[in-house]
Amino acid sequence: MGSIRAIAPEEAGRDRQLELKAAGTEYLYPPHYLLLGLMREFIQWLNSDKIRSLHPLELAAKAHLRFVSIHPFRDGNEPTGRLLMNLLLLRVVSPRVIISNQMLEVLQQQSQEVD
Repeated sequence: MGSIRAIAPEEAGRDRQLELKAAGTEYLYPPHYLLLGLMREFIQWLNSDKIRSLHPLELAAKAHLRFVSIHPFRDGNEPTGRLLMNLLLLRVVSPRVIISNQMLEVLQQQSQEVD
């Protein structure tokens, strides 16, 4: 397992204030000045009636993807997204999804190959 890094106290729990590019790609995350609106839309979607028809695994996966696509923090978005995914699964008494670092690397490589 990888080493644990501390998040800088001045950044912890705060929206990012800079523009970020996905590591190893040319993909730019949404500009920081759009984060508040994007997160409001995400929360509204997460609390909406239209997601009730989704299978719990589909909901967890879509919520994770939406969250990490917004990338609201400078650091810690992926672990936070996985925690969100597991919280949604636990609400329906599903087992937690644990993705090893090795599997995460494989998934990231495969997603880059698809693009």
